[in-house]
Amino acid sequence: MKNTRSIILDSEYIVRDIEGVGMLLQMVSRDLFDSGDISKRDYLALQVLVDKLLEDIAPRTAKLIETSHSLLKANQ
Repeated sequence: MKNTRSIILDSEYIVRDIEGVGMLLQMVSRDLFDSGDISKRDYLALQVLVDKLLEDIAPRTAKLIETSHSLLKANQ
């Protein structure tokens, strides 16, 4: 059970890391766009990536972790 708990905790950190990377990428891309270092097209492309990270990948990863945890508990 200790290994299972460790895997689940590591997975939760992964979700937080995904969200953190998304937020950081959002801030950095905005700063780069505001300073003129990247084009509007590049900025918008980065925002699509951020949206994918925050609105799709992170929640789906969290749901997968939750489901896996439930299945592991049910099998014990």
